[in-house]
Amino acid sequence: MAARAKNQLLALYTFEAGSGTVVHDVSGADVPLHLAIGDPTKANWIANGLSLTGPAALVSDAGASRIADAIKASNELTIEAWIKPASDNVTGLARIVTLSGGPAARNFTIGQRGAAYHAHLRSTGTNLNASNQAMAGGAANTSDLIHLVCTRDAAGITRLFVNGQQVSRRVVNGDFSNWDNSFRLALGDDFNSTDGHIRTWPGEYHLVAIYSRALSPEEIVQNFDFGADANLPPVVSAGPDLTVNWPDWTDTALPQPAGVSAGLNGRVTHDRVSPLQTTRWTQVGGPGSPDGVAFTPDNAPATTAVFREKGRYVLRLSSNDGSLLMNDDVVVVVNRPPQVVFEHGNDLKFALTEASGTITLDGKLTENGWGDEPAAHAMTYRWSLASGPSTAVIEHPDQLSTSVRFTGRGIYELVLEANNGFVTSRFRVGVVVSQRPAIAASVATGPRIELMLVPATQITLSDASVIDNGLGDPTAALELLWEKVSGEGTVTFNDPNVLNTPVVFSQNGVYVLQLTATNPHHPELTASSQCTVIINQRPVVDAGPDPAPLFLDLTRPGSARVAVMLDGTASDDGLPGLPGLPGLSGLPWLPNPGLLLLWTKVSGPGTVRFTPPDMDYTEAEFTQKGKYVLKLEAGDGHLTAEDTVTVIVNATPLVEAGPNRKVITTPTTPPGSSVQPLTLPLNGIIVDDGIGDPSGTPAPTTNWDRVSGPALPVPGIAAPDNLSTEATLDKNGSYEFKLTARNGFGEGFDSIFITAFDLSQVEILDEPGSQNRQFKFSCKIGGVLINAGNMDGLTFEWARFRVPTGVSAPQVSTPNGADTLIQFRGRGEHEIQLTITDAAGNNIAKRATITIV
Repeated sequence: MAARAKNQLLALYTFEAGSGTVVHDVSGADVPLHLAIGDPTKANWIANGLSLTGPAALVSDAGASRIADAIKASNELTIEAWIKPASDNVTGLARIVTLSGGPAARNFTIGQRGAAYHAHLRSTGTNLNASNQAMAGGAANTSDLIHLVCTRDAAGITRLFVNGQQVSRRVVNGDFSNWDNSFRLALGDDFNSTDGHIRTWPGEYHLVAIYSRALSPEEIVQNFDFGADANLPPVVSAGPDLTVNWPDWTDTALPQPAGVSAGLNGRVTHDRVSPLQTTRWTQVGGPGSPDGVAFTPDNAPATTAVFREKGRYVLRLSSNDGSLLMNDDVVVVVNRPPQVVFEHGNDLKFALTEASGTITLDGKLTENGWGDEPAAHAMTYRWSLASGPSTAVIEHPDQLSTSVRFTGRGIYELVLEANNGFVTSRFRVGVVVSQRPAIAASVATGPRIELMLVPATQITLSDASVIDNGLGDPTAALELLWEKVSGEGTVTFNDPNVLNTPVVFSQNGVYVLQLTATNPHHPELTASSQCTVIINQRPVVDAGPDPAPLFLDLTRPGSARVAVMLDGTASDDGLPGLPGLPGLSGLPWLPNPGLLLLWTKVSGPGTVRFTPPDMDYTEAEFTQKGKYVLKLEAGDGHLTAEDTVTVIVNATPLVEAGPNRKVITTPTTPPGSSVQPLTLPLNGIIVDDGIGDPSGTPAPTTNWDRVSGPALPVPGIAAPDNLSTEATLDKNGSYEFKLTARNGFGEGFDSIFITAFDLSQVEILDEPGSQNRQFKFSCKIGGVLINAGNMDGLTFEWARFRVPTGVSAPQVSTPNGADTLIQFRGRGEHEIQLTITDAAGNNIAKRATITIV
């Protein structure tokens, strides 16, 4: 018996499940279109079928777009059903198979009305419900299974077959392009039928099939002869042929993978469940067959295949339902990444000795990676610069071997992409481009000068620097070497291969040292630099002995000065002896300084003049007393040395006897020149003791003397050796008291003048002023006219004492001056009064009468 036709089968329902609420699509289609039983109470599973006893529509979950698209593309269809009607007189159009959106619109409907079978096919030549080109034929038989088939070819010829015999034919014009992809497939009733009309088809379903082509009459007979409930062979699909490309590992640090895997999405569909069903994947061709491919698992349609080599593989999916065996093959071509090796390796070093340089990269293809060798393939190449500090010109970027021109140092990464039509391999070539280094043994403009130590001098060559290492790889390092070029002594480098290394000189002198830097990968890239190091000894300086203390006579105002000769010495080793070195203490640079000398003051109160200041033997002149520390400094342009000498300058002491004073006395009775004895304080001050170095030197001694005054030697001084003492006066007149101080080097003195007077010695003087009734008044004491310069502690108060009746008081312009102007207001006799008060609070009053006419 021939098998059923299966070409372009879209959906197949065999109703062999025996239980459940789903009718499975067993066509083996990529996306099966299962049907859900709307009311399981109206559907009974029977042997090899499903019986509907009431409204229990079997409906797809979503629109049957896969079926609609395939039929629209072919413009043909076949709808096949093995059924057993429960009635030979059905009211209305009962839906056996329908693809619709409800009672008013359908893509197709196969149904029963009365005892006849109807077919409605929607096209661009029909209305939306296909009612204007419907066809009917055949008669229902409730006692036997009926094989009902409707076909429509591309020419529009539509046929209806019952049990292999054509029962109706007509032409349905147009095409299926107006089919609605959202319509659902339904069996036994219409989808979305809510208008109250009964469209339920009662009966048994044993098989329903939908094709995207019109079966020939012979194929319809073939399917009829096969029967409704015969066992169908498994539907097996190994899936489409695959091309699997091995991943490129050349651009990563990962190891080469042991194999490459691919998912195989096979499908196996059985029309009924059997415990004897088996499924298996096997290799029937290709490298290592039959064991060159590992399947995980090998007993399921969907599996993972692991390939260990490139090549063309034939894989087979087999399925056995216990009685029938079916299989399908899939071809898998596995391509590997092409492999390239380079003659000089992947890490190159290049010396750039000119402004630019060119390197050749010679590649060789060792593996093309093609899985299907007989096929037409071609290799392509592309070079590119992945990274680098500057541009690199690739001469032939589309060839396996090429030349690259560099213009700057650094690390360059070039990438070759080799493509075999399937996989691109990336090969990295690193090129370290280096240039000649630039170094400086010293950054100073002149030689380096260091102080000589005993027994040896150690310095660190901290001035050395690598201006430009020229290294393309920043992680690399130059090879350095220090050497002595010239010099009298021995030079020992702590580490001659370190840039700034400690070095020891055995003696003073002039040394030339050389630093050489070499590129470790390119010995021709080298550079040298020299520096001069002068190991210098410090000058030896002696400022000489401290001179005997000097004396500065301050009794000669404006011309007091004293000098002493200083005898110092200095010596040097003659180094560095180079022109252009700085002088001492801010002196300008000199053409060739030799040994420079300079005298300066370190400490002391006054200015010191050195004549000359730049000779070891000089004169030092002082104008102020004090203790002076003087320094003689010697410099050779690099090092200085110094020594000090101390000079003590003593001077005449300075004293102050105090301010001059006028005092008021009380005369004795009978009146005369004698007065009651008056005791006055004398408070002297030592302004400057004149001692240059006060440490260990006694303070100056003092003495008061009465130099002049009435009736010498009376009065006397209570304690003449004290700075503060008292003097007693017993007569009016002028006195001079002298204070003398002696410090062992000289003496200084000062005098105070005291005038003693009473009322009898006061005179009031008047003379008319320039204005009417204005007079100028002044006074004399002891015949001396008093003014602001000789008031000596006296205070004055001018005031009116008496004025004529009815006349306003006069106006006093300066009431507290030694003299004043008074403006009188009217005629008559006016009396004024002058009150004089001394520092002790003693006062006297003198009156004068003025008559204004």
